[in-house]
Amino acid sequence: WAGGYIRDTTVAFVVGAMTNKLGLSSFHNIYLPSFSSYNDPTSGDKFSFSETSLEGSSPLWGGDESLFAAQFSRRCVGDNDEFCKIVGFSDKPTGQAFDIMSRQYLDPRSETGPNREEISRHRVLIYDKIQV
Repeated sequence: WAGGYIRDTTVAFVVGAMTNKLGLSSFHNIYLPSFSSYNDPTSGDKFSFSETSLEGSSPLWGGDESLFAAQFSRRCVGDNDEFCKIVGFSDKPTGQAFDIMSRQYLDPRSETGPNREEISRHRVLIYDKIQV
């Protein structure tokens, strides 16, 4: 992996279950935190996907409708930019570490936090070209 940061050729590909659609949560999003300023409330939304915005993303990669697939990259891979967030150098300079975060709230059946045993963890796959 690129040492925990996004290089020019890095693609962070995230795959997971559509937990709202499956009835396991009532709020679900994934995001790459990036803040130009701690007091800027809009900067965190720039690299955020709600579950509903990812509907139809998994079949493009061979998955089914109960899954999502999203990308965070300098350049999108594939034919559909709708499910990709382009991360500019000014947003996350090479050498600055990054994380992919997920939030899932409220099991609609119990109206409490989602049951950890029923929700599978997201998978983050990092692809990068080897520089020779």
